[in-house]
Amino acid sequence: MQHFSGGFEGDALFLFPHEDGAALNSHVFDRLLDQGRNVEAARDALEEIGNVVLSVCLSNLADLLDEPLDCFAPSLFTAHARDLLARQTYNPQQIVLCLFTQFELEAEHIEGSFCILISLPSIDGLLNGLDRFVDSANPAEKH
Repeated sequence: MQHFSGGFEGDALFLFPHEDGAALNSHVFDRLLDQGRNVEAARDALEEIGNVVLSVCLSNLADLLDEPLDCFAPSLFTAHARDLLARQTYNPQQIVLCLFTQFELEAEHIEGSFCILISLPSIDGLLNGLDRFVDSANPAEKH
């Protein structure tokens, strides 16, 4: 999970279905433990993978929407999604955007979801960025 702020703010999460998360976990842990590294090093590696993926996704979103975003240090949680979301203090009207992603690690097909939790007050900043993006893609059409 990584908090971000700027033209809109919220939290970004990279979630995996149990089987895919277990495959990624096994891939990273097994490889690092085989190299003689400890469990903490493997956990750090998983956290860095999440950091890179979340940072790239948020950076691309900021660029596409022409909205500056400041990203804070991510945190690694291993829990069921409902338990992870229960830790948050969002109200039921919170907006959640989910993007589906796929990648492969040495012939392992792993799927995950990139989710952004945005508060209602922040939605205007997101919508303004989306309007600018649509306008720049279709300069002849105006809303």
